[in-house]
Amino acid sequence: MSNTLFLVTSFALLSLVASGCAAANDSDATSSEDLASTAPIGHYLLATDNPTSFLWLNEINLHHDGTFDGNFGSDVSNLSGHFFLANGTYKVAQTSRGRALSLTYSLDGSPSGTQSYVFKTTAHGIDLRAEGDSAWFSMDSAAAPVTIHFYADGSVHADGALHVGDTALVRYAAGRAKCSGKNQNLGVFAAIDSPQPQFVDSPVAVNGFYDFMVPVSAGKNLSVWFESTNSSGCVVWDSNASRNFVFPIEAR
Repeated sequence: MSNTLFLVTSFALLSLVASGCAAANDSDATSSEDLASTAPIGHYLLATDNPTSFLWLNEINLHHDGTFDGNFGSDVSNLSGHFFLANGTYKVAQTSRGRALSLTYSLDGSPSGTQSYVFKTTAHGIDLRAEGDSAWFSMDSAAAPVTIHFYADGSVHADGALHVGDTALVRYAAGRAKCSGKNQNLGVFAAIDSPQPQFVDSPVAVNGFYDFMVPVSAGKNLSVWFESTNSSGCVVWDSNASRNFVFPIEAR
């Protein structure tokens, strides 16, 4: 268990802003209607044959309910190795340039910005172009992430085995968090073979769950733990009695 602040995620977002990844302002939108039924629902990874340029969106998992989990800037930003993992909501709209996928991501429990991409479906996944950018990049369809469920009744269940190169989707029931109130905040911490968190986020609860996506790199175990807080000073750790929740990483 650690009291580490959310510096990793905060610094990554600052590097995003400093790098000029501005919020979308699509004045050419022909309809504000939510066209989520036309969204490319599923899990996508940045294709390996893309040029090494400014791409930011490394991984995206789009849900049927209009929410998403994403990995932004991993190893393709101007500060190599810096990234932030975020969840949020999305909308699809028809614009004069084609279908646009707008992602509103969160940081420290609040919506923090929107990035919009023109997209088209392909045989292998989707091609996207960031608003204001002329370069297209490809994302390939990928297997659904292994989901680790933290239920409100205190139970925990992983719906599959973790392997190197997988993505783990941590779903934490909002009813499990012990600090209540409208200013409730949940910190999520994860690490691979380390007592210190390597992945840190404060996701927004959407439809009763906090979602957090973790890339599974080489190692023996993925550890996950949580900190519930609110503006009244409540602080409650959910860390399996300080042992953290540990999930083995298996060889393929």
